[in-house]
Amino acid sequence: MGKLIRYAAWSSKGHVRDKNQDNLYCGEGFFLEEMNNGMEEFFVGSTSPGEGSLFAVFDGMGGEKAGETAAYLAAKRMQQIDMKYSEWKKALFPERFLESFCKAASAEIDSCRKARHYDAMGTTTAAAYVQRGKVIICNVGDSRIYRYSEGEFRQVSIDHTESYCFVGNAALTQYLGIPAEEMVIEPAVSRFPYRSGDIYLLCTDGVWNCSNETVLQERLLSESNIRSKMRNLFDMVYEYGERDNATAIILELK
Repeated sequence: MGKLIRYAAWSSKGHVRDKNQDNLYCGEGFFLEEMNNGMEEFFVGSTSPGEGSLFAVFDGMGGEKAGETAAYLAAKRMQQIDMKYSEWKKALFPERFLESFCKAASAEIDSCRKARHYDAMGTTTAAAYVQRGKVIICNVGDSRIYRYSEGEFRQVSIDHTESYCFVGNAALTQYLGIPAEEMVIEPAVSRFPYRSGDIYLLCTDGVWNCSNETVLQERLLSESNIRSKMRNLFDMVYEYGERDNATAIILELK
């Protein structure tokens, strides 16, 4: 039997925010409109990793409409660059492919900020590029990636935040849209072997900030069906969080 990726995705504005500044991308070209109130149903499917399947979450930030615009621009840019890169280039240089996306999206968002005269505009991202024999992950900001493999569940992304924060969320040190004159975008990129049975969770801080790794693991492993896993995850979000937008993608490697 060939390798298979099962996935489930969902994005919610929560019960407090009046709009959704998150977005996402699933490897069949699916992403949300710029102005959206989240998703009414889970986006569930399966695909063969082949030469590569791409998944990502985005958490937009900035006043006015800047947050949702930044997340949308990043998701749209991901689709464009996913379609533009030939399969053999992505297969041979997956890390470079992800880094190219981050730099291109960051420059486009910063250009939009200047054109609209916004003071601040940006988005975090956490992405996974799954190929036949490997999984490459990439993140900028504090959207996270968790991996369950051989009985161990842990965060495998790196938070780009200030080291010390005693009140509220820690300030971001990296995000897509950061002015080039202020800082060079340096996405955190890691590679893991493709291992059947592994589970990856990509999520914005509206998901991970309302719980801990122990609870996240319980929610992901308590059900065998991927749709039920996602339902359990967002039941947790609505029970303990719900003040922030929340977006997640679950990947099961078969």
